[in-house]
Amino acid sequence: MKLFFSLLAAFLAGSNASPSVLPRQSSVRLAVSPNCGTLAGAPASVNAGLKDLSSFDTIVAFGDSYTSGGVADGSALAPADIVPPNPSAGGRISNGKLWVENLANVAGATLHDYAINGSVIDAMEFQMSSPLRQQKDFLGQVNSYLSSRTRPVNPDTTLFVVFVGTRDYENREDLTFQNFSLTTGAISYAIADLTFSSGVKNFLFVDNYGRGEKTSDGEAYKQALFDALKDAKAQMGISFAFADLYPIWNGVLGSNPGYEAFGFTSPGACIVDQSLNDACDDPDHTFYWISEYPSASTHSIMAEYVEKVITQFRKAGYQAIDRICDYYYELQQSKFPVVSQVEPGYLRPLLPSAAPDAGEDFQQIADDYQKYIVPGYTHWQHPSFFGYFPTGFSFEGLLGDLYSSSVSNPGFNWAASPSCTELESIVLDWAAQMFGLSPAFLNSSGTGGSCIQNTASDSALVAIIAARSTYTAQFPDAKLEDLVIYTTTQTHSLGVKSAMVLGLSTRALEVKREDKFSLRGDTLRTALEEDRKKGKKPFILIATVGTTSSGAVDNLAEIKEVVLDYPELKIHVDAAWAGLSLVCPEYRDKFYLNEINEIADSYSTNFHKMGLVNFDTSPLWVRNRKYLTDALDVNPPFLRTAAGDAGTTIEYRNWHIGLGRRYRSVKLWFVLRGYGVEGFQKYIRKLVSLRERFVEHVSSSDLLQLVAPPSLALAVFRIEPKQPNEALPEESLNNLNRLFYGRISARKEVLLTQTVLDGSFCIRFSVGSPRTQEEHVDKAFEILTHEARLAIESWKQDAAPSLD
Repeated sequence: MKLFFSLLAAFLAGSNASPSVLPRQSSVRLAVSPNCGTLAGAPASVNAGLKDLSSFDTIVAFGDSYTSGGVADGSALAPADIVPPNPSAGGRISNGKLWVENLANVAGATLHDYAINGSVIDAMEFQMSSPLRQQKDFLGQVNSYLSSRTRPVNPDTTLFVVFVGTRDYENREDLTFQNFSLTTGAISYAIADLTFSSGVKNFLFVDNYGRGEKTSDGEAYKQALFDALKDAKAQMGISFAFADLYPIWNGVLGSNPGYEAFGFTSPGACIVDQSLNDACDDPDHTFYWISEYPSASTHSIMAEYVEKVITQFRKAGYQAIDRICDYYYELQQSKFPVVSQVEPGYLRPLLPSAAPDAGEDFQQIADDYQKYIVPGYTHWQHPSFFGYFPTGFSFEGLLGDLYSSSVSNPGFNWAASPSCTELESIVLDWAAQMFGLSPAFLNSSGTGGSCIQNTASDSALVAIIAARSTYTAQFPDAKLEDLVIYTTTQTHSLGVKSAMVLGLSTRALEVKREDKFSLRGDTLRTALEEDRKKGKKPFILIATVGTTSSGAVDNLAEIKEVVLDYPELKIHVDAAWAGLSLVCPEYRDKFYLNEINEIADSYSTNFHKMGLVNFDTSPLWVRNRKYLTDALDVNPPFLRTAAGDAGTTIEYRNWHIGLGRRYRSVKLWFVLRGYGVEGFQKYIRKLVSLRERFVEHVSSSDLLQLVAPPSLALAVFRIEPKQPNEALPEESLNNLNRLFYGRISARKEVLLTQTVLDGSFCIRFSVGSPRTQEEHVDKAFEILTHEARLAIESWKQDAAPSLD
């Protein structure tokens, strides 16, 4: 059992001072009896410790080895069972149940094995015949060793191993063990004899009694033995380790988690290969399940392969952090273009066609990441990224993500991990208060509440599901094919996609340029009246605060007046991008905070846009959580808990589509604490000021013109002559601007995205990277002006209309 001795090898490493100074890489956690101190905060059966096992070149074994290889006279063992062996250790890795040979193999040491199966400490106690005493008696084995030794040993590189326990219990008629003095006295005598005769002071005592059984008498015996060893240490200055095999047997061979927790496939099979020096090359000879000694309990052991993995992770983690920091330094210095320069399909020829058969070194993986993967990135955190809407980032969020990923917790209900649920409910209440949302939306209200969804699309989907469930409960005769979801022509794709998923109809209400692409109350009222006459059942409106194309805001003040006449119409407010601006008091009226608090049944925003939190973090607040949980509550027996049944905890699995959910509240907590309300306000205002700088450039330009009113950090513009006599047909302008946009995209130095507003092809300029400064805005405008002039010249040559 090479795993066992690998454990001992790590377990023994230490110093002569105290257990607390054992090196970190040698930590092995054992539940032991008796305890002699702590190691990494856990009890450990080590006292004073021994040198690293690799420092021993000679091992002499005594006692009850519980192996079929012991021959009692220190001569060579039987032929090898596994090749290649360590010839000096008898030529085998293992063929029995305790495998003293393995200890020598791990150390690469010469083994002199005087131990033999069935030995006791003192045969006189058991009235054994004289012939048995020589081989089945620890004292007799010591005498044999001392009398047969022909040359001095090196005290610093020799280890004495003594296996005790099994026969000292089983061969006695009196099993009460009220008096242990004879046995412990014999051990102390033998230690003194060995030490004074050889000079060796390194001892390992292994108590193998029980192998799954534990008795009060046995524990008392171990304590007495341990105390005797401590006395010997104090009197003779020996260094010793005491390994109690009871918890080792149970820790490795137990069930729950037992052997499965450490990679064992099944009883009778060896450990799955964990890079333990080929310990599993021969499943038939490496590890055996001891079925005749069932485990009474299970103890956890941190095995050598776990320590190795952690050490590798620590090294790789430091390197990964360094590379991430270097990446952001290079981003700030614009050392590479914002847009990737690769072509579609670039990656497949660079990577193997199948996963590797054997695991690869982390260094190689990390190098390949830099070499093959990074070149294919569009750098959303680049200071010249002005496309789409931003993806939030902060180092606080990155570290929070690292911590949450480290526990890999699905957090689907309170019992699965209480802090997952409770932290989420708390930080979302913080956020609601930060935005000025009504107390009705707080988790602490007990009626409303919030949870983190994947994206705003998921938030809209569950809001629609809740609204549909509520409507059909109120109007049970309503047919699903008559239900209608209201959106606008500027609503995000989330409305249409939700309808596709649910098999429902949508109606996109028209918004006009003269209304700043905002949904007006009269448009909504007209649609409701028309659909009612047709027998349709509008049951939810998705209103938008900050549309994707232009940042438009639906007129919630007018919508409120309509809703008063249609109380069955639920209102979901999608503020995915602009919602974070509510942290600034100056934007609350513009974005209808009062109306949101009065009429919204649900409200969502994305912290992973302007909220400095790494993707994905999209909270959804609801006014009445019961509507949501009634629609999504699925409660099989295996998910039920007493707290959940009593209603004393939030069961977030009933607030969204999936069961498992990412533990995202940690990174939000980190960011909220790291920045505070004032930090968020400062960040939002900085983005707006950068957009204002860009608008100033556009306003002074003779080539570019705004298409819609600027909104927060977004401006929409295009090439458009400012003089009436230079006016062009809309189709010509669109073609010119498509040419213009193509030239911008081809440069890859800045990234902007396109849209169409009321038939006009436009270009969006969205500020969002925390690294963007005024010089990046100025540089972007310089590029735009240059490419606009070139686009006009090119278009003049190809198009019949003229700008002259």
